[in-house]
Amino acid sequence: MPDFKKTEQVYVDQGISNHWKKPLEMLDDELFEAKVLNPDTNTYYQVVDLDVAHRKFGVEKKYPIREVLQIIRIKRVDGTEWLKSRGSITDLDKAGNEVGHSFTDPELFYKPLTRHEFKRKDPKNEYSPMERVCVEAGLNPHNYNYTEYTLSFNKENFDKLYEQRPLKSAYSVSLSIYAEASSEAPRQITNVEQFTNRPFDDLWLEAITPKYKLDRNYSDSLEASHIG
Repeated sequence: MPDFKKTEQVYVDQGISNHWKKPLEMLDDELFEAKVLNPDTNTYYQVVDLDVAHRKFGVEKKYPIREVLQIIRIKRVDGTEWLKSRGSITDLDKAGNEVGHSFTDPELFYKPLTRHEFKRKDPKNEYSPMERVCVEAGLNPHNYNYTEYTLSFNKENFDKLYEQRPLKSAYSVSLSIYAEASSEAPRQITNVEQFTNRPFDDLWLEAITPKYKLDRNYSDSLEASHIG
C-alpha cells in the first residue's frame, strides 16, 4: 500500500487530524503486522524466537522476506523522475507459520484534498471573530497533484529494488515506465539496461509509437497489383 503513515502525519501537521480516516488498505496492513510482529520487542518473529516445538529445523531464513515483482519508473509533469514498486512480503507468525502479504506503491503518499470555510469562533456569539476552518478533507489517489513520491529515480535506488527480485532472475520482475498525466497506459520495458540508462522521453516515445505490420497476404496483393 502507499505510505499512509506519512499521509496521516500530513493531517497532523496541517491540524486536521480530526478528518483522518484510516483507509481499508492501512487497516489490512495493520492486521498483517499484528500477526508477524513480536509485541514485546516490536520486531518481526524469527525462527529462534519460536518454541522448539514450532521450529522447522533446517530452514534458515531471515524475515521478513521481501520480493519485488514490478518496478515502475515515473516521469512527473514537473520533469522529475521517481520509482515505485509492487510485490509480496513473507513473514513468520508466532506459531511458526509463514504468512504472505502483498504491497503496492510504498514509495508514495497522498496529501489531503481540503475544503475550508469561514466560521465564527463562538457560534453562539454573532460578534465573535471569523476564522478559516477546514470542514472537509479526503484522499483522491487519481489526482497526481496530491501525490508525493519518496524514492527518486537513479541507478542506486533502482539497484536496491532490483536486488529484491525473486530468485535474482531478470524474468521474475517486470519493468514499466509511465508519464504522469498521460492518457497512455504504462508501458513495459524488457531491457534492464535501457530501463536504467536511456532518457525517459526516448523510451516513452518509442514505447507509445504504434508499430504497423502489413498482413502478408495484403502485402503480396499490393506487390502483385503493380505487375502488368
